[in-house]
Amino acid sequence: MQRRGFVAALTLAGLALPQAVSARPRRGARRPPEPRRLALQFVHTGAWFRGPFHNGQEYDRGAVEEFSRVVADHRTQEVHLVDPPLMDALWRLGQVMRAPELKCVSGYRSVTSNRLVGGVDDSTHLIAKAADLWFPADKLAEAVERAVALRAGGVGAYPTFLHVDVGPIRFWDRRPAPPECGEACAVARSAPGAAPNVMAAAPPRQPPSAAAQVAEALREPVRPRRTPIEILPDVARGGAPGSPLSLPGIGW
Repeated sequence: MQRRGFVAALTLAGLALPQAVSARPRRGARRPPEPRRLALQFVHTGAWFRGPFHNGQEYDRGAVEEFSRVVADHRTQEVHLVDPPLMDALWRLGQVMRAPELKCVSGYRSVTSNRLVGGVDDSTHLIAKAADLWFPADKLAEAVERAVALRAGGVGAYPTFLHVDVGPIRFWDRRPAPPECGEACAVARSAPGAAPNVMAAAPPRQPPSAAAQVAEALREPVRPRRTPIEILPDVARGGAPGSPLSLPGIGW
């Protein structure tokens, strides 16, 4: 009896063993997806978005709506639902730049604001697929190169900020003396339609002829179209009335 009892106990232990082993995580098994988190401040209002926006499987609708309010048009207070992949692009850029927080100087733009800053009619800002980000001067060139390498969409380099959108992959550079940005930039720059959705650059100024000066004097004064750097609030010098944030190098 004792022997039969011992064998029975051993058999039961053997049957229970696979269950105990199966309860342990298998080596090489996939880990549950981690949530994607973003920390971004909109410099014109000082508003923050902080927290997860994607649980690893799907976007959080409430977080996307909150983010859309943060990067809304600060002139007209119009809110447009942001295209969620834009948040992914910003999150990925923050990851590769090891930047725990991002500073946004332009998100969604209404038609009125887009015209005011000299934006083109098909700007991706108009459909909430773009954001302009400020980086310190010593980090901007790296941010440009890394943003292009992500191939999330369009990237535009400006003297004091970086444009990121989730439109077609392309690249343009509006810095006075653009540094070499590597093969990725060259490929994106040569893509078809390499520079749609960009803000209009000021045309080169030519000295007017005497006849043109006389004709100009006879016409009614017309407000000249200014570049984005001239038209937007000068945050570096204190910003627009009530602007809560000052960033070096930003002239808009």
